[in-house]
Amino acid sequence: MDPPYQGTTDVADHRYLAGLTPEKFAKSLADAVARDLSFIVSYDGVV
Repeated sequence: MDPPYQGTTDVADHRYLAGLTPEKFAKSLADAVARDLSFIVSYDGVV
């Protein structure tokens, strides 16, 4: 699994999800928790 690294979307390498804000990422995680989904998060970003 290759995570959408924070801070890589405004550079020449656009392999990662564009426009993923920390707030949107956190909301997606909260939604997954609310749905009782299991997941593992490795986040290397600036908040």
